[in-house]
Amino acid sequence: MTVYGFIGAGNMAGAIVRGTIAAGTPATDVLLTSAHDSAARLAQATGARHVPVAADLVAASDVVVLAVKPHVVPGVLAPLADVLAARRPLVLSIAAGLSTERLAEMLPPGARVVRAMPNMAATVGQSMTALAAGPAATDTDLETADAS
Repeated sequence: MTVYGFIGAGNMAGAIVRGTIAAGTPATDVLLTSAHDSAARLAQATGARHVPVAADLVAASDVVVLAVKPHVVPGVLAPLADVLAARRPLVLSIAAGLSTERLAEMLPPGARVVRAMPNMAATVGQSMTALAAGPAATDTDLETADAS
C-alpha cells in the first residue's frame, strides 16, 4: 500500500483525506501533521494517524502532500531537506501559486514533484483536480497523484 503523509490539515487537506479514505485507502496509511492541533482533530475524525513531528511523517511516507499556505512552504521544507533527500518521496503540492519549478528549487535535487489544484467542490467530494508534473516527475508519479 502507498502511505500518504499530509503536512497541513486544513479544509482542503481534510477533504482530500476523507476522499482518499472513502476511495479505499486504509486510514492507517494516511499520516497527518500540522503546526496546530488540526492534524490531531482530523486524525481523530477519520482514523488517520497523527504524527506530531514532520520529519517522522516524511520518513514514513511514499507520498508527501504539502497542504499548507504557499508562504509557509519554504519554512516547512527547509528543516526536512535531509529526510526528503534520504527518503525521496513523491511530493504532491496543493499550495496555490507555487509552480512545480519553484517547488523543485526548494527540494533536494531530483525531487519528484506534482502540483495539484483541487477546487472547493472537494469539500463535498465532487472536485475536479488539475495536475502538473514537475521536471523530475514520471508518468507513474502522475498516475499516483491521480489515484490519490
